[in-house]
Amino acid sequence: MIAGVLSAKYHVMKTEGNFNNEIGLPLTILRIREEDEVAVLEMGISDFGEMSRLTQMAKPDISVITNIGQCHLENLKTRDGILKAKKEIFEGMNEHGKAVLNGGDDKLRTVKLVKGHRPYYFNDPSCYADHIVSHGIFGTSCEIHMDGELIRAEIKVPGQHQVTNTLAAVRVAKLLGLDMEQMIRGIASVVPIAGRNRIIQEGNFTLIDDCYNANPVSMKAALDLLSLADTRKVAILGDMFELGPLAPALHAGVGEYLGKAGIDCLVAVGELARHIHDAAQAAGVPPPGVGLHGQHDQAEHGMVRRYGQQNMPALSRLAEKLLHTAGAVGGEGGRLFKYAGHPPQCGDLRGVFRPGGADGVGHGAVTPGRMRAILYSST
Repeated sequence: MIAGVLSAKYHVMKTEGNFNNEIGLPLTILRIREEDEVAVLEMGISDFGEMSRLTQMAKPDISVITNIGQCHLENLKTRDGILKAKKEIFEGMNEHGKAVLNGGDDKLRTVKLVKGHRPYYFNDPSCYADHIVSHGIFGTSCEIHMDGELIRAEIKVPGQHQVTNTLAAVRVAKLLGLDMEQMIRGIASVVPIAGRNRIIQEGNFTLIDDCYNANPVSMKAALDLLSLADTRKVAILGDMFELGPLAPALHAGVGEYLGKAGIDCLVAVGELARHIHDAAQAAGVPPPGVGLHGQHDQAEHGMVRRYGQQNMPALSRLAEKLLHTAGAVGGEGGRLFKYAGHPPQCGDLRGVFRPGGADGVGHGAVTPGRMRAILYSST
């Protein structure tokens, strides 16, 4: 979102895919060319010290932290640990650099000074959105108020959480001299990219490709998006990794949330996802609307495709297989598949999809690896 908005004025180079770690970031930096005016670099971490090394490579002029969630708790232990690790980004920032922080996040609000200067906040009284209207999977409209100025924004990336990302983008854009008209044009130009709420439509089928990463916050955001559907809703959810000893409780929390979100059917995939399954059943997602699938290396019927961990487009190809096979499942009506998960290089991935029974939904399984999926269908 930041790169898209800044592109309304500048020639922007940005991180592609998940090239955001200690291997991917230097490769991304090496892509900077003379014509590039702004580089938007994503930095991903899972342990203390990693951000410190990344920021020494990037030497940011503006450092943005969008939230302190519940990811990578295996190493970082608590949200306070996540805050401490993310604040390492300021170590490599130049002395006159600017910190842009989410003022609506309880942890980030505690950051009052960065290198002797006050941060620039968004999602607070100085930069906020109202008159928010959801257009479901097609995005959100809102009015953004920033330092007394008004921006009427048309956000084409689905999910209401994208409003917060847009607030971060306009705050950065103002620091870099964009005017209101450029911001409006930049926001409207941003469309979902592969792996991050990308909409794929084929005939009566719509796939939402959200296969970048999974943590409790992002999974609940995905369920919020699914809940906007006015037809039968099916969620296929898998394991979330690197959550440490809190993993069972955090998976159960997703199951409880799912029960309140009006989801009609759940397929849980993986050992940790069992806790999603159990909590969802307790929350009222009715059998046979709740199913649990373990790891499958082969299937008696249908098709099996093995995807190598080095193959980045694997999840996209699996989504295509789901769309192709879905035509044999369950009669007429439009179906919306939402497939989400971690990049396949994080673990070996096998995909299984078998035409189902009388309920017309079918049985889906994706194993093993870090993934989550949402399937919403109408019959």
